[in-house]
Amino acid sequence: MGIGLSRPTKQNKLLRYPTAIISWPLERTATTSVRLGKTTLAELERQFGDPLPSAVFNNDDPETQYALYSLKYDPQVKGCRDGDDMPLENQLFVIKDKLVIAQARYSSYESNHTDFDADKREKLVVGKTTRDEALSILGPPNGTRHCPKDVVYAPTGLEYLYVHYVDEFSLGSKYRLKWLTVEFEQGIVSAVRYREGKSTKEPEVEAAATHEPASTEKSVADDASEEPPSATTTAL
Repeated sequence: MGIGLSRPTKQNKLLRYPTAIISWPLERTATTSVRLGKTTLAELERQFGDPLPSAVFNNDDPETQYALYSLKYDPQVKGCRDGDDMPLENQLFVIKDKLVIAQARYSSYESNHTDFDADKREKLVVGKTTRDEALSILGPPNGTRHCPKDVVYAPTGLEYLYVHYVDEFSLGSKYRLKWLTVEFEQGIVSAVRYREGKSTKEPEVEAAATHEPASTEKSVADDASEEPPSATTTAL
């Protein structure tokens, strides 16, 4: 087990950070080489090196491990909060049975909060766009299901977490997100849902696009108020 991997404990409800944030040559594009459910822990460490040490996460699943990398750290650059003296950018990999099962990127830099290109969403046509066409437009999913207990709204769909950053370094802290879900029926797009929000416990749904005719079907936005998708997410 790498020095930066840790098993969650119920006793530790705060994330422990090392005294020094180490910069790693880990670019966003590099993580596309990670294949969820296929890339092994050994392959991950060979590609990116040892994760950050002393990261302890609160989770009830004793078999889940985490590998945390620091992408960027500059004490001279302010983050998303006025006067923030510790902006950072992290990449988290979730490990189970020695395989990478999910990944997520966290940032406190304002420059990273505009990743989502709304024009891409508009190119997806419900009832017409195929799964292959959707993948060519959006690229491969980036592993938004980084928390093992997340509610799976569309297990056969595609999910993209464009932005996820926190205001505090503790569990249950404020966070914001931009989250796109594409659902399919028989290989054809059946729904496109975009969610954007800020909350202290669960995301507020500020925007939702289904590109569907009006119906009585309960949307992902409605479900979010009942079961927050990141209720057990560790804040970084």
